[in-house]
Amino acid sequence: GGFVFVLNLIVAHAFVLTLLFRYTEKLRVAYSLFFVVGTLGASRVPVVGWRPLKDTEQLPALLAFVGLNLLGFTLRTHFTTRRLLVRALAARAVAALYLAAASAVVVFLLYPRGYFGPISARVRGLFV
Repeated sequence: GGFVFVLNLIVAHAFVLTLLFRYTEKLRVAYSLFFVVGTLGASRVPVVGWRPLKDTEQLPALLAFVGLNLLGFTLRTHFTTRRLLVRALAARAVAALYLAAASAVVVFLLYPRGYFGPISARVRGLFV
């Protein structure tokens, strides 16, 4: 339970930093390293297995990982091509739409097959 709590706190911190326009390349690298090492380390524990990629409690961390890397990619292409600010914002909006569409397709294909686990009793207890 403690890992999920810490994971979601770090996700919330990265999300708030990004919303407050405090995004840096260091944030993306640090969060990516944390996510990859943490997920691979957790998946090596036999009891845990691939639950970090299947639990609905831990999916925001995956979305933040993909979102930060997508934002980093759009910023990198913005600075290398010297686009105007309006075009850069439009490119970010298009990238966000592609991310949302790809996420919707993945959820649409995997959810009926039972890939994602249900919300745990701890999380349900918070809302009851």
